[in-house]
Amino acid sequence: MSHVCQEEVKTQMYVVDYDLPAGNERRRFYRAVQRYLREHFMEETGWSTWSVVFTEDLEFAWTVYREARKVGGVAHVWKAERLEEEP
Repeated sequence: MSHVCQEEVKTQMYVVDYDLPAGNERRRFYRAVQRYLREHFMEETGWSTWSVVFTEDLEFAWTVYREARKVGGVAHVWKAERLEEEP
């Protein structure tokens, strides 16, 4: 594998896990995040059904975090890096 190719596969990801209160707050959170995705032309971004978002976009990760906290939820942002070889 060439040096250039190795650099291309070193993808950094951000993981956001969140827990939202029930009711209107939950709907407000999803509307706010969907609005962000539309405004940033990211509507194809996938969602987990386990209240987890995986993204390469750090700004989007923090947006999900802030919106969850804004409605009274708990959220965490994690940084993950793709590993190419076992230790």
